[in-house]
Amino acid sequence: MRSVFFLTIVAILMTGCSSSPTPPEAETVVMVHGLGRTPMSMALLGERLERAGFRVVNFGYPSRTETVEGLVNRLRQAIQECCPEDKERIHFVTHSMGGIIVRAYLAQYSTG
Repeated sequence: MRSVFFLTIVAILMTGCSSSPTPPEAETVVMVHGLGRTPMSMALLGERLERAGFRVVNFGYPSRTETVEGLVNRLRQAIQECCPEDKERIHFVTHSMGGIIVRAYLAQYSTG
């Protein structure tokens, strides 16, 4: 039983690891989880996107304690930190409430 628990923990910790650095010209994918979830729920997908050559930002947020407006501000800050160039093309992968947050973000801050 201990070995199963240990292997599960190791698998979870290794999920976010990338074996090769992302090239600087890689396009960015911002992943936003749903209500009551954590970035861990998107980690496997993020790993696969990294292997495909994308730069991945797995955005985490407190889904039950903050307003949508507050979460949009957090998302904006995360995007500004990872992608300071306004010209950069950004892809979004969302689930549930993550989609609501991204739609609100795009309605407020999209330039094109």
